[in-house]
Amino acid sequence: MSARSWKDLSVTTMPTNGSQATAPRPGIETDVSSEAAGTTQERFYADLTALLRELKPGEVMPDPDPDTHLWANGYLDSVGLLEVIYFLEDRMGREIELIGDFLPHFFTLESIWRTYVDTSETVPGGR
Repeated sequence: MSARSWKDLSVTTMPTNGSQATAPRPGIETDVSSEAAGTTQERFYADLTALLRELKPGEVMPDPDPDTHLWANGYLDSVGLLEVIYFLEDRMGREIELIGDFLPHFFTLESIWRTYVDTSETVPGGR
């Protein structure tokens, strides 16, 4: 696994006026759409699948389909979720806001793509 860590996630601070301010992670300066970042759906699935394999190095599992439940089939757990969030933030060049019941957005490759990467429509909590 690479040298990145969930500890490198953005830090939210509370200024004295009560509003939230986010300290960006190093190397992330602007909001980049999936199109501008050169992310196609197929490429995104391949890259995320590679990360999931990296998180489970001793396990031999078939590549997940876009609609495979990542949690129920052992591809993702709570620690892996932090790595996926870091991957998304790094890939998209922006902080991922986790609002309300966000966990279902991380059930499948397709739901992660639709919620956090696909810029063709706005999804609540995703952008």
